[in-house]
Amino acid sequence: MTVLAGSWRWLVVALSASISLAATRFFFLSPAAAAGDEFGRHLATHGLVFYAHAGGGAVALAAGALQWLTTSGSRRATSHALIGRTYVVAIAIGGVAGLWIAGRAFGGIVPRAGFSTLAVLWLASTAIAFMYARAQDWTAHRSWMVRSFSLTLAAVTLRLWIPALSMLGVGFDAAYGPVAWLCWVPNLLVAEWVIARQHLRAGVSMRPAPPPTFHHHPQAAGTRSARAE
Repeated sequence: MTVLAGSWRWLVVALSASISLAATRFFFLSPAAAAGDEFGRHLATHGLVFYAHAGGGAVALAAGALQWLTTSGSRRATSHALIGRTYVVAIAIGGVAGLWIAGRAFGGIVPRAGFSTLAVLWLASTAIAFMYARAQDWTAHRSWMVRSFSLTLAAVTLRLWIPALSMLGVGFDAAYGPVAWLCWVPNLLVAEWVIARQHLRAGVSMRPAPPPTFHHHPQAAGTRSARAE
């Protein structure tokens, strides 16, 4: 997934690592101490589901950041595959928990719709990326992983948008609804721009890739046929 280069790549890694580490505070502090009284009480109502979401998201951020540091030639390496599977499992846990929480999100229908859409797209893009990897279609896999990680980074951009709007005089309650969309829609637009740019550089067609199919090995089939005879 070598899409970003130089300082931009390291900025993404640094922000991902910071938010991933910051999420661990919820496992050592009370929700009120970790997120403030009112919002902390709201988080506490989700019980263990919230911890599944926070833990899954933190692991996905860390694993995704590690993948951005790898080179394209290492995508078949054992370490890359192991980190990738960890990323997928973390999103499966964090995404399902996030979808449950999104339906009860603080602030009403606008943030609930925004976070629910994010959770669905996060799970779907990661599942599609995983299927393309199984089919060994690395171009399509890489594109869908860019989309997936851009949505994983919503955890980072959410924490940038809230203070940014606060500096403009927008209170937390008023900002939370728009931020439920701002934290991921621009990310996904940037991801599409990055994918298009990479395709143009590589001369890859922008037509949608066909559904992932698994490779059939004629030699193996011939062996089975011979055994049957």
